[in-house]
Amino acid sequence: ICYQLEVRKTRRQAILWGQVPAEMRSPYQGFSLNAVMAFPSYAAYFAGFSVGKSIYQRVFTKGEKPKFSLAESCFGALVSEIFSNTVRTPLEAVKTRIQAGETLSPIKTIRDIYKRSGIRGLYSGWIPLMLRDVPFSLVQFVLYDRLKTSEGFFGQNDKFASFSRGMVMGTCATLASHPSDVVKTLVFTQNQVEKTGILPLISLVYRREGLKGFSKGLGFRVAYVATKSAILF
Repeated sequence: ICYQLEVRKTRRQAILWGQVPAEMRSPYQGFSLNAVMAFPSYAAYFAGFSVGKSIYQRVFTKGEKPKFSLAESCFGALVSEIFSNTVRTPLEAVKTRIQAGETLSPIKTIRDIYKRSGIRGLYSGWIPLMLRDVPFSLVQFVLYDRLKTSEGFFGQNDKFASFSRGMVMGTCATLASHPSDVVKTLVFTQNQVEKTGILPLISLVYRREGLKGFSKGLGFRVAYVATKSAILF
């Protein structure tokens, strides 16, 4: 439902390299890879959140479970992203290149990256991905726990309230993490021979388009993440 919006967001961000991406054959380029990646990464994501909260309760609250704890939600979100991004970073790198129109073959792309840099090359985007996803999950899970335990509409357990919680969480988390998403896309689509660090990429975006460059593709990303979060939750 949401995938083609993500493709269009990625292609808008890739333009920051100063090149127009190749013509898009389909708004669902890379969808099969995304579908394969979704199951293990989401399993790790929610397992990590549960494990993180459990560890926090044992270490810091001695088994006592408050109705809402900001620190507990934040720690759970951090562990969830460590689990999830360890699983998904190599496939995220390939998927981003496919969405940007750089390649159409996942297997060939993985093989080329591994041939150049080995396992380290496949995980070279782990830090940029964490810089995007940790703020995203901090906002999302804190809002999830807070809204679910609130009084009134958002605290209800019916499907419409859950859908609305997901929409609010997805929108807020996207706004908090989008500048890092722009940098993450540039890291994954840059020339593999001449790798550029995160700080030079931030400088590149600012030189080319100023602060508005960090909002590139924001509309598409809010649309697909808010919808995806609403359906998911």
